[in-house]
Order: sequence, then C-alpha cells, then structure tokens
Amino acid sequence: MSDPRNVAHDKKVAREKGHQGAPAGIAGEPPVQPGKKARKKSISAQTTPTVEIIPMIEIAPEENSRKEAPLELEGSLVVLSQLKGIAFHSKAHQEQLAQLMLTVEEKLKQKELANTTGEVYSAHAEFHTQLITLIDVYESECAKLNGQA
Repeated sequence: MSDPRNVAHDKKVAREKGHQGAPAGIAGEPPVQPGKKARKKSISAQTTPTVEIIPMIEIAPEENSRKEAPLELEGSLVVLSQLKGIAFHSKAHQEQLAQLMLTVEEKLKQKELANTTGEVYSAHAEFHTQLITLIDVYESECAKLNGQA
C-alpha cells in the first residue's frame, strides 16, 4: 500500500500544476499531459509562418537632417552633462590640493614641498578655468542646436 504522505504530495503537485496552467503545446496544440503521448500532426496540416515584405521608404534629405539634429542635440547634452561632472570633481580636487598645500607648508614646515604642491595647485586651477570655459562654449552650442530642432 502507498504511503499517505506520497499520495498527499502527489495531490498537492497536481493542484499546483492546475493553478499554474499547463504549458502550451507547439503551434496551438493542446498541452501535453504527463503520461500521455503527444499527437503528431501531418506535415500538410501544419501551418507555415507567413513572411510579410515591407517596402523600404526613401526619406527626403530635409526629413533626414531634422532627425539627425535631435540625435546630435541628445549626444551633445550627454557630453555637456559629463563635462559638468568633471568640473564638479575638479573643483573638489582643487579644494583638496589647497588643503594639502596648507598642511604641508604650515603644519609639516616643508617649504620646498609646499612650493611644488602650490605649482600643482596652480596648474589644476588653470585646468579648471579652461574646463569652465569649455562648458560655457558647449552650453551655447547646445542652445543653438536646441533652437534648430
């Protein structure tokens, strides 16, 4: 005789399969039930997928340039956003360099290294100034592209 736990488990599994729904068969056939053989259709009875051929449409040059402008604007806005991120981090690094320069000069009393750190700070400040100028130019270019679109 079967163990009642196995019978209960089998009932539970069957109930869960019924709630989940059986997987669909191939090409709209009814689902295959466990323990039963699947029916095979004849080749002539099977439906073949139809392929629809869509003709290509020639786009006029004016329409093409209008579509390229938003793509160019979108790409330019991404670059502008990245430049602003670089400028933000550049400003933070510039402030850290200033703090390090003061630490080296005043607390550690290393004048020679403080001068070298000051040179790095000056170079970084020049870089940051040029980056801000580039961002301003790029913003005006994006505004011009936005006016075209």
